[in-house]
Amino acid sequence: MKKILFTGCMICVACLAGTAQTALKLKLVQVVSDKLPLPPASLEGAYNLAHSAGEQKRTVNTRQDVYNRAQEQINTVIAKIEAGAPPPSQAESADIAVDLAKKSNSFVAGSPEMQRAMRDLQDKLQNDEKFAEEFEAKSDKEKEIFLKEWNKKYNVKAPTGPVVTNDVVAKEMEMFKSLSMEMGNFQKNMETRYFQPLSKPDLSIHEALDRKEAAELKALPIIQMGEYTGADPGKEKLIRTKYFNEHMKVAKDALVKNKELWLLAQKDYLAGLARFDTKLAEIGWGDKLVNPMLRPGVGGLQKGLLELANKLVDCEHVMTYQAGTWYAASLDRP
Repeated sequence: MKKILFTGCMICVACLAGTAQTALKLKLVQVVSDKLPLPPASLEGAYNLAHSAGEQKRTVNTRQDVYNRAQEQINTVIAKIEAGAPPPSQAESADIAVDLAKKSNSFVAGSPEMQRAMRDLQDKLQNDEKFAEEFEAKSDKEKEIFLKEWNKKYNVKAPTGPVVTNDVVAKEMEMFKSLSMEMGNFQKNMETRYFQPLSKPDLSIHEALDRKEAAELKALPIIQMGEYTGADPGKEKLIRTKYFNEHMKVAKDALVKNKELWLLAQKDYLAGLARFDTKLAEIGWGDKLVNPMLRPGVGGLQKGLLELANKLVDCEHVMTYQAGTWYAASLDRP
């Protein structure tokens, strides 16, 4: 009896954090797979994507139209998820929690006193932040003692016969918890393995080349030719050209490497998206769940999956800008 009351409270409190999100009853992989444009194949191709007609020749945009359009399409799908019905009020949430407890436990279903005790406890937990924090901080034993005293105030009597329980609600909670943890791990893996290295390019090789170039220029002997005193202009040009060519080689290699990593990220993302699509389809995108307060969470999972697609495209903005910048620097070089 005490366990059921405790579980109901936790269901209510956990779901109150939700927002108005409605799951889309479709497989997202079918929506997203054609909305991820491929990265450029060359520095020139990157420049063509990042430079707009009418701009100065060396102007390279940090965000490119082809990827902006892709993200607009993805955000349109996200907006449909966010445009769901508003979440239940605190009073409605408490009623739902008690109703779930009634479905899960024959004693609760047959005890109006127990239902009132649970209903009022839900209200207290939702409306009194200090009380909720203190309740959460209690040990299991302290919670048992507290709930026993709380139930006494409502004249809740111990069950006189066998109590029939139905653990479907608890199983759904455990299933959804597991699904959320799997989603969190998937997001973390995509972030650490792909998004971080792709969104923060390693410029250390370019910086090392700049230092070497500066050192060689500094080491040139000073000559005097007529009124001119300084390093030999011809030798300076040779050094600058040599290092610029090395920079261009590094930039080309980086684009190839980043494109390969992006394609691997796309493959892993679409595979993960298909896996979650299958799991969500199995529960009817929330329609098959007994606990209605979990349904917005299905929409939340879908939103999180689509946001990963946006991050994939963000990485393309970065690599295209970096590659296009080096190509622009090569224009009009003597």
